Amino acid sequence: MRQRVLRALFPAALILALLAQGRPVFSQGVPLVVSYQGYLTTSTGVPVNTATDITFRLYDTQAAPAALWSETHAGVPVANGSFSVMLGSQQPLSLALFDTARWLGVQAAGNAEMTPRQMLGAAPFAIRAASADVASSVTGTVSGSQITGTITGASVPGATPWSTVGGGTSQQAASNAAYVVTGTTRATITLPASPAVGDVVKVASPGAGGFTLVPGAGHIVTGFNNLTQTWTPGAGFGVVEGFAEAVASSADGTKLVALGIQVHTSTDSGATWTPRGGPGGTTVASSADGTKLVSASGGEEGGLLHTSTDSGATWTPRDSPRQWVAVASSADGTKLVALADRIYTSTDSGATWTPRESPRNWSSVASSADGTKLVAAVRATSPAGADGEIYTSADSGVTWTPRDPTLGGQLAPVADWRSVASSADGNRLVAVAVLGWPFTSTDGGVTWSRRGSSQQWGAVVSSADGSRLAALTDQDRIYTSTDAGATWFPQDSARLWRGLASSADGNKLVAIAIASLVPLIYQIYTFDDTTISGPQFSTVEMVYGGSGTWIVVNQQGSFTAP
Repeated sequence: MRQRVLRALFPAALILALLAQGRPVFSQGVPLVVSYQGYLTTSTGVPVNTATDITFRLYDTQAAPAALWSETHAGVPVANGSFSVMLGSQQPLSLALFDTARWLGVQAAGNAEMTPRQMLGAAPFAIRAASADVASSVTGTVSGSQITGTITGASVPGATPWSTVGGGTSQQAASNAAYVVTGTTRATITLPASPAVGDVVKVASPGAGGFTLVPGAGHIVTGFNNLTQTWTPGAGFGVVEGFAEAVASSADGTKLVALGIQVHTSTDSGATWTPRGGPGGTTVASSADGTKLVSASGGEEGGLLHTSTDSGATWTPRDSPRQWVAVASSADGTKLVALADRIYTSTDSGATWTPRESPRNWSSVASSADGTKLVAAVRATSPAGADGEIYTSADSGVTWTPRDPTLGGQLAPVADWRSVASSADGNRLVAVAVLGWPFTSTDGGVTWSRRGSSQQWGAVVSSADGSRLAALTDQDRIYTSTDAGATWFPQDSARLWRGLASSADGNKLVAIAIASLVPLIYQIYTFDDTTISGPQFSTVEMVYGGSGTWIVVNQQGSFTAP
């Protein structure tokens, strides 16, 4: 077996956490642990991708023959070379180890200890303090060199006290607090319900069970580095030898509707589905409460618009047969917009419709929550054409203004626009093309920025605030963004994706894919990242940024949702 070596181990990233209050620190039974992250490769530089036994030792000199402390971590998970451990979780550390400079030795599997040893930086020695006399009270500023003895009952502004959470238990987190999770079963940490901007919560898990983060009602956690998402197939949904390509969601993500040769609805965020028969169709939109729906079907012979006021149980046909391609709805379901040969709008929940704008090769439309601001896309007239356009309206579709996200073709080779999405206020927009990049706008479509990479995009959806986006490609993956499209991450397995919808907060997604070509079977999948889970040795630090959003500012280990 070739020797494995550590490359780019970062002792500067060592973070010592003093997990107790008061003195003596370690008489309270809370361990001193050091969070350590490294990169493991073979001797030829190939990143390791298998669980590996790793031994760590502390020495008093670079060449000392005997270690002052050592511990072995068996079966450390290593993914693409990266791993993290908690030093001190197997063999306790003590303050005496840090009364002077120390060197860290690392040994992977049965190989020799790696050289050279690494000298620990200044941060670990900040935990070492001399004993001192007792002060009854202190005001003002005191230099550290003036403090001796014991300080009791002190509260240090900005400091985060650590508490131990046992495995298998639930903990309501407090603001500006930190939790170390122990035990072999998963613990649940519920974030504060009413935090103030700037509040901090930290969680670390030396225990094998790991932990699950649960945001408060209406809150989300964002900013994880490459969060792994898990998509779950819905029960009771499986369209055989037919088609199913349209899906819509209520604002809270609990009420869903999917269209194909018939209507399917769900009232439990897609866990189970009920066939409704109904008109079927190729496009559908929902009001915020999931009660009012509008659907349409196209095809060479054309189809009808249909509306529902009981979450899809019954449907009413509307307007004349046309080759409908897309629909959108205001939050209250009163203002509707539909695309066929031209744009049609309704202000009475679909009872009557008014033709707008000129006939074009329309492909997609999206609406602000109040139905005032609209955005619509036009496909190119040929597969390689560059004559597609984006149009916006600020008066519920009465008048339309052409926009050019590609700046005259300078930023994209084609403009065959496939899908658009809008934030609730209509200011943040996103558009994707069949062969091209995602484009985003923060001013209602006046100016645009190119994002991500060139893909064969098929559909895109947005959260109400425009910060969380999801897009699918015709024969690849679903991609998600938590920073308004600046960066995108692929999710789940490659599938033949056909339809996509999002809840208002962007936490819940629902998508349709072709599960089998022979026989032709469609399946629906849901995703919910309301909760986030971290494994053993994972750590996370979050700060509350306001507007219901916790932002990850420090992370170690891989996290998954749900």
